[in-house]
Amino acid sequence: MVPIGPVLGLLTAAVPTYVTPKMYKSRAVIEVKPQDSCGFYWSEADRIKSRNVLSKVIDNLDLPNQWGVVRETALEMLLAMVSSKEIKGGNVISIQASL
Repeated sequence: MVPIGPVLGLLTAAVPTYVTPKMYKSRAVIEVKPQDSCGFYWSEADRIKSRNVLSKVIDNLDLPNQWGVVRETALEMLLAMVSSKEIKGGNVISIQASL
């Protein structure tokens, strides 16, 4: 009976590991040339998350076919996954996508 306990414990721990969906994160840090206002970073961050830019990403990666959704749904999903923020102390924006 003693050997069954550890084996059962390993199986119990292994099931959630294989069943839980994998989470992927990607991050890019870019340097931008400053303009005349501190709002420049947010306008650049907003531009990165704009429908126009994300539509190009959707087309280049063929996301509607990969995800099995219509284009508008792919855009909404991508908008929910992408975040951008200014890194203080420099002319740098961090862009992160979590899937």
